[in-house]
Amino acid sequence: MKYEIKGTGSGSIGGNTFSNQAFDISFIGDAASSPDLIDPLASAQIAISGLGTATLNIATRVGLAGTTIVYFSRSESLGGLDLFDFRVLTPISSLNSVFSVAGTDIFALDQFKNISSTLGDVTLESSSDVVFSSSDVSAVPEPETYALMLAGLGLIGVAARRKAGKQAA
Repeated sequence: MKYEIKGTGSGSIGGNTFSNQAFDISFIGDAASSPDLIDPLASAQIAISGLGTATLNIATRVGLAGTTIVYFSRSESLGGLDLFDFRVLTPISSLNSVFSVAGTDIFALDQFKNISSTLGDVTLESSSDVVFSSSDVSAVPEPETYALMLAGLGLIGVAARRKAGKQAA
């Protein structure tokens, strides 16, 4: 599953400050692991409008506390400290479902400071207009899969041609 936390915020990334800029934190997780906790996430990125996209260099997780509080935090292997929490206006029963809900009342944001990323340290000092959503991510076959499939079809074609040649003789 792909999850996104979008909103408007202020902070800094790689030494560049931003104020009231759109941000998008996106992450991929194995939805089958638990209906209310995904730890660790496969990857997490933050995009800041006008400043670029960075991959976070720490293991992260996302979870539900009840049905109306979402937390995005360091993985349990890193102590599990929250990066930030927020309440959602519509209850979420499971992280395994596809949803899009607005969030309000962001709290525990004081932990989102100097998080290592590919563009330098990231700090998120304030945020508003938060929306949390999920979507199903379809698996995309590797090029080698297509190559093996074409080779197999070619061998079937060769075998069929030989068989047709033997029957004609």
